[in-house]
Amino acid sequence: MVVAALKSQDDADSGFCPVVRRASLLRMDEPQDIGVQAARLEKLLEERFSARRGTLAQRVARVGRELPRSVRRDLGRVAEAADVSGHPKLSMRIDRAQVTAASLRAESYLRNVDAGFRRRGKWLGVAAGLVINLALGLTLLIVVLRWRGFL
Repeated sequence: MVVAALKSQDDADSGFCPVVRRASLLRMDEPQDIGVQAARLEKLLEERFSARRGTLAQRVARVGRELPRSVRRDLGRVAEAADVSGHPKLSMRIDRAQVTAASLRAESYLRNVDAGFRRRGKWLGVAAGLVINLALGLTLLIVVLRWRGFL
């Protein structure tokens, strides 16, 4: 990440030539750091939401609206950074602090998701829908039989 260190306006008026300095030198292991963050998030998506195939972006798209919008946005930011981190020049454009913060927010949310509770809730929703449909069907059957004079 390249940051221009500009002096104040007084220095600029006095003929100061702005100097470009590196805020942090690009280390060879930084792309792996983003890759490790993405791998951790992929593993959590696999454990909590059974999203087993694809890249991080594909897994987030598959899970879809089961995640809050802010978590989807954070996961998208990490996925984009993971894709770009392999390219030497494009990786310099990554705001690593922002990506790390997004990764930590998403990871803290995903760690708090209870996979068993989600599965039970899904099955209870299916069972409740089935019971309601059966009750409505039986009620309709009784009304029609009574109306036709069979009951």
